[in-house]
Parts: sequence; structure tokens; C-alpha cells
Amino acid sequence: RAPAAARRNSAVLSAHAIPADDTWLERLLAPLRPADVALVYGGQRGHQISKFSEARDFERNFPDHGGEVDPEYPFANNANSAIKKALWSEHPFEKGLPGLEDIEWAKYWMNKGLKVLYEPAACIVHVHTESWEQIKRRFHREGMAARWVGIKILRHIPGEVWREVGWGGPGLG
Repeated sequence: RAPAAARRNSAVLSAHAIPADDTWLERLLAPLRPADVALVYGGQRGHQISKFSEARDFERNFPDHGGEVDPEYPFANNANSAIKKALWSEHPFEKGLPGLEDIEWAKYWMNKGLKVLYEPAACIVHVHTESWEQIKRRFHREGMAARWVGIKILRHIPGEVWREVGWGGPGLG
């Protein structure tokens, strides 16, 4: 039987993700214990079969340093997260959203004074094998959801290309 604290929380792990080590779950749940924390999400890395651009996105969106999410720039990712069951019962994920339900949930609770934390040591290997058409549809759904949730995701194609060229990243000279 799980300890009482663990029964009050729920871990969420995407079906196409693998914990990076044996300490993943404890590292994910430990920061959730204080009463003022609603959600903790962990780090993500690509797999050897990951597309180059996705691996770079993981590096940008899931850096090596963690901390509290700024309510002005809400972010969370439920492919690797832990939430308080009582809060989930009060406000579950918004079923009508075509995406970003995790960000809507985090934003909702941050607006009520609770914290969302990022813990990079609670890392997973996230394995996507999406086609470019599937990726395009996912970004379209997330763009619609961003409008609904009230966050801005601005894309400037020449700027995005320049960012990719200038990114460098590990092993790219």
C-alpha cells in the first residue's frame, strides 16, 4: 500500500515516455508535498529516434535548472507531471480544449495563489514518432488552445529559422 502522501497525489506519464532513472517518481513527487504547490512537472529529453527539431525543443523547454513557474508566463507539461488529487477533483482538465490543457490547469491554480514547479531531475525520455503532418496538426491545435487559454504563442517564421540555425546546442560546434 502506498504511503498516505502518495495517495493524495497523482503522477501523470505519457504513454510514449520512459522514466530516465529509478528515482524519477520520488523526484517528481517530493516537490509536490508543500500545501501551496498544485503541480510539479519534470524534465524531458529526446530519444535516439527523435527528430532533430524535437530534441532541440526539449532542450529549450526543459532546461537543466528548475524552479517556480512565473504566473505571467504559465507553462506546464502533463507528459511528465504530478498533481494534487483534491485540486484535480475541484478543477479537472478542460475537456473542450484541443490541447494545452496542462497549461490551462496550471494557470487556473496559479491565479488562485498556488505554485507550479519545474523539477528537471525528474526526467523522462519522451519518444515521438510523429510525421511532419501530425506535428503540423498538433501545433495548429495548440495554437487554437492558446487563444482559448489566453496565452500568446507568437511565431515569426524567419525568426524561427534563424533561431534554429543559431541555436547550436550540444555537439553542433
